[in-house]
Amino acid sequence: GDLDSARGMLVVMRQAQLEPTADTYVTLMKAMGERGDIEGIREVLATTKDKDVRLSDRDYLEIVFCLAKGGYEQHMAEVLTHLPMTVGFVQDAMN
Repeated sequence: GDLDSARGMLVVMRQAQLEPTADTYVTLMKAMGERGDIEGIREVLATTKDKDVRLSDRDYLEIVFCLAKGGYEQHMAEVLTHLPMTVGFVQDAMN
């Protein structure tokens, strides 16, 4: 797929007064992860933080899985730093 077009859809959604959900952002970051686009993931993570979109432990782990699947293990630790290891953190969220 074309990641630039997918990013463009976020703009189109906002113009139509439809705010992207956590699922929308995670799906985009998973596609970026499979292609090793860590800059794109950084941008989307910053957007989710700015817009107060809460991602689950599982969301972060799915992005990390896609990075691993694509052979981009060197970026996994960076994404894991965003994981909120608070009360209720479930290490086995991908089971």
